[in-house]
Amino acid sequence: MSEIADTETVLEIENLYAGYYKDLNIIQDICIKVRRNQITAILGANGVGKSTALKAIFGFLRPNAGEVLLEGKSVLSVPAYQRILKGLAYIPQQPGIFKDMSVEENLELGTWTFRKDKKKVRQKIE
Repeated sequence: MSEIADTETVLEIENLYAGYYKDLNIIQDICIKVRRNQITAILGANGVGKSTALKAIFGFLRPNAGEVLLEGKSVLSVPAYQRILKGLAYIPQQPGIFKDMSVEENLELGTWTFRKDKKKVRQKIE
């Protein structure tokens, strides 16, 4: 695999504005590029909008402006439950995980919609 393919952008957030009220944006003008084979993190203190940003990206909260592109295509009109079929999944922090299960078992739950494709399950978990 070439170096370009290894670092291609798979998820891009462009000028995203979102909040829980139309005229009150918790996050403003966020731009993020998530590249294949790289780890991307959203860090910040409590209450600065990390969860709001993720909810907007994954479709649980409708952005007031901006764009969410998955492999170059907008997913803003795609309902949250269908975004997972495209490989975009939201895994919440505790207590949203099952404490009695391993990390791998919790990740496997995120592959539920394509669970019969064992190769794809392994690939996504890796």
